[in-house]
Amino acid sequence: MTEAPDIGGLREFSALDDRDLSPFFAGRSEELEKLASRCQDVLKIWRERGRVGGRAMAVVGCPGMGKTSLLDRFESLCNDADDPASSAGEAGEAVERMFEHFRVGGSAGDLDRWKRAIAEDSQGFPQHLHVGMKAAAEALAASGGEATPEGLATASAAAEIARQAYYRGRIRPEFDDRRRAIAGLVGDVARNEPLPPEALYERARRYLADAAGAEETPPTKEIAKRFVEDLIHDGVIQRKYEWYGSQARPGREVPILSLGYEVPIPSMAAWILGEYARCFGPEPEAGSGPSM
Repeated sequence: MTEAPDIGGLREFSALDDRDLSPFFAGRSEELEKLASRCQDVLKIWRERGRVGGRAMAVVGCPGMGKTSLLDRFESLCNDADDPASSAGEAGEAVERMFEHFRVGGSAGDLDRWKRAIAEDSQGFPQHLHVGMKAAAEALAASGGEATPEGLATASAAAEIARQAYYRGRIRPEFDDRRRAIAGLVGDVARNEPLPPEALYERARRYLADAAGAEETPPTKEIAKRFVEDLIHDGVIQRKYEWYGSQARPGREVPILSLGYEVPIPSMAAWILGEYARCFGPEPEAGSGPSM
């Protein structure tokens, strides 16, 4: 006889805010262990071969996983477009474990649709995966532990609200009056245009000047540079690199050449541009650049 779904367990999990405590997804603890190992690999390469032009950086891990204190020990910046912490396959496995643990019921087709939707919507990012699983647990508890099309729609909508709250939280409150400039830069970077740092700083300066208006003091280059660096630190944009590695040691690549910038979380770029359109009028064409 099949055991009934664990409704109490689903409700308890739906209230779990700290993804590190999730029994289905490793969260930051395992990610940081991997990060420490890869940083040691980079340091070993530096000692054996020297730093490439004195500019190589220890790089791994997606934004928002609490790695800054660890990276400070290596005096490195941390940006990694190649490692969003989990693949769609790994995300699907986490959802599979959750469904098995709570004995979720439903047809094979509905169960598969739920698992695929949660995994794909996560885009491989730990925070997205966790909020998607939490939303799923809440919807499943409300439906008696059965995976239904209606429940999936409810879970997907709740997860989207949680993702938007996460994006909103990554934009500093003091940047409220700079949202136009943020959207302009994100639009430019999202085009994958190979902008060198100086070019991006200049665009930032012009966007900030446009946002400030004629009555305010024009922003300096140093202000623009600090603005870009703050956006990098907060995970809104990041440096893009060409990677050095070998087939004998997959996954042990290190960056050697900057190719410009990119948006690490594509759905966040879409959200930022959408907020721009809603708050300031029609969305500017990505890459159109600020006024001269």
